[in-house]
Amino acid sequence: MNETRGPVILLVDDHLDNREMYTEYLQTRGYQVVPCGDSYECLDLALRHKPDLILLELRMDGMSGIEVLTHLKAERSLVGVPIVALTASVLPFQRREALAAGFTRVIGKPCLPEDLADEIARILSSDSEPAA
Repeated sequence: MNETRGPVILLVDDHLDNREMYTEYLQTRGYQVVPCGDSYECLDLALRHKPDLILLELRMDGMSGIEVLTHLKAERSLVGVPIVALTASVLPFQRREALAAGFTRVIGKPCLPEDLADEIARILSSDSEPAA
């Protein structure tokens, strides 16, 4: 039997409650979720799992989300993977800084799981559409 698998999402957040809530909900929406609570481990997981999209908290122990983003963007095998800041750091200057660093989008927390899933679907569908 050929089972269709949904897009792979790497979810990087050092708060266990957030990881569990988003992972559980996104799985019900058909996504394969790779949860990660460590800013260093996520680099290895990204290379191993080749996610279709990465959700990344900006404020974590170890490396910041922007530092992690810099490492992810340096990996040739991850070129073109949307990297989205899912963060409570949503003041205007923080949004500008994240977008200037290269994040695809900034999604503020708290964020309802269904709103996050809808936003992921929009990002992935716009990413797969040919450029006009």
